[in-house]
Amino acid sequence: MATANHMTLSQLNKLIRATIAEWMSDAGDIWVLAELAECRQHTSGHWYLNLVEKKADSVVASLSAVIWSREAGTVNDFVRATGQRLAPGMAVLMRGRVDFHERFGLKLIISELDATYTLGEMARKRQEVIERLRREGILGRNGALALPVAPQRVAVISSGQAAGYGDLMRHLTGNPHGYVFHTTLFEAAMQGDAAEQSVADALARVSRRAASFDVAVVIRGGGSQIDLNCFDGYAVAAAICACPVPVITGIGHDRDESVADLAAHTRAKTPTDAAQMLVARINEFEQEVDAAITLAAKLAAAHLNGDRVELTGVWGRFAVAPTRLMSAWSARVASGTAAFASDASRHLRAGAMALDQSVRGLNRAPTLRLAVLDARLAPVVEALASRGKRRLQSESEQLGACERNLSIMDPANVLKRGFSITRFRGAAVTDPATLRHGATLETELYRGTVRSKIVKAEVDSGQGVLDL
Repeated sequence: MATANHMTLSQLNKLIRATIAEWMSDAGDIWVLAELAECRQHTSGHWYLNLVEKKADSVVASLSAVIWSREAGTVNDFVRATGQRLAPGMAVLMRGRVDFHERFGLKLIISELDATYTLGEMARKRQEVIERLRREGILGRNGALALPVAPQRVAVISSGQAAGYGDLMRHLTGNPHGYVFHTTLFEAAMQGDAAEQSVADALARVSRRAASFDVAVVIRGGGSQIDLNCFDGYAVAAAICACPVPVITGIGHDRDESVADLAAHTRAKTPTDAAQMLVARINEFEQEVDAAITLAAKLAAAHLNGDRVELTGVWGRFAVAPTRLMSAWSARVASGTAAFASDASRHLRAGAMALDQSVRGLNRAPTLRLAVLDARLAPVVEALASRGKRRLQSESEQLGACERNLSIMDPANVLKRGFSITRFRGAAVTDPATLRHGATLETELYRGTVRSKIVKAEVDSGQGVLDL
């Protein structure tokens, strides 16, 4: 049913516009806190925004907003202060005026963005991510992994077109030591709305192939420094913590550490620094190996020198021992012979005296006396013969043992067992320090003699090292 009390839509909108204009003239500019649901810059320079307020992930209010090109300086100031572009999901405190147009409806005309609030909000969210990682007990898990001594199989999480990826590859492939690195690129978006999930997915793919890699490198270098929100997000940090190979970050920023840096095994400032870190790690391992080889060579040389000195001493004792033993046994034989001769002479003199007495007794005594004396002489002669025989047998056995010992220690038999005697000008060589370059040596072997000339002689730390 028609009524006379009505107004057209344009009349209603004009009334709303007038009411809002009157309210704004009294209130002046107002501060509004909202989350950016959409934001885009027109070619004209104007910024068009869609503001929302959420509760429990549900939108409870929304409003369109605009920043005219003449106010674009506030956007630039905001970016410089926060290091962030205007992006969906960002909480922003803004100053402006409410405007209502009959055709285009209600919108907020923004004249200023408060960077301080956004910085605080970013820091709060960053801290919330760190605390969540700590509660879950995974922060520091990747840092506890052992970094391989020679990390040559490298998983690279980056955009293949990024300048940082090119820097990393140039420094790895062109390293001055010629080390070979085997790299596999896991492509990921490194900025924009999809960056966080893209990087997390790439890290998950690396984890599934962990046995193929020594280390993973997350890099983002070159270009602007204002698209780093993804590296403060929970998804990237959790993926780094869960990665079973050590993760090195080279995100290329100069501000405080990102959450990804805190979760990683090692932080490098730039992709170039990450490459140099890998090269330095292998170089350090190579130097340790070289030092170990040098030490082993020195220990082996010292051991050989000690054996050579000991062998020379043994040979010297072998060379002197036969002469000493021969002299000792000769003295013992001579002493035994003299004792035997003296003993035999004494017994013979005693027998002769007894015999002489018997003969004289024969001339003076009867036959019975002669028989008695003969009976006394018989045991003496028998005892003398038996004792002399035993003494000769004992001395003969001792002389035989001496001959056998002399045969064992005879230089010819020593040479037969593989030893040799080296002489210089007829004298046995015991100290290589007495030899000079070009000297001619004679080495006596079991089956002949070898003549050689010294090409090189070294004396090391007092121990002779002869190199012919």
